[in-house]
Amino acid sequence: MVKLIIDTDPGIDDAMAIFYAAAAPDIELLGLSTIFGNVTTEVATRNALRLLEAVELSVPVAHGADKPLSLPPFRHRRGCMGLRALATSPLRPPRGCLSMKRLPIS
Repeated sequence: MVKLIIDTDPGIDDAMAIFYAAAAPDIELLGLSTIFGNVTTEVATRNALRLLEAVELSVPVAHGADKPLSLPPFRHRRGCMGLRALATSPLRPPRGCLSMKRLPIS
């Protein structure tokens, strides 16, 4: 069994990776951490929670850095996959909240 934590800025592409990992019988999805990229980290975190709720999966979500840690700050790529990076998906706002600040790694 592969234990996996996905570090993500969930847009359409990352949503597919999350769904694949959640459905794979040989992967244990331990959690998601969110990052700045196609959208702000705040939007990425909200998208991660929405995606997990859409497939009724309960794993921790950790809000990551709001800007690059080792590169100069840059603008996220607005509109690359729609304003919230999930195009025009009908997903509702998340009901849940962050599970923890840091994900357990063992």
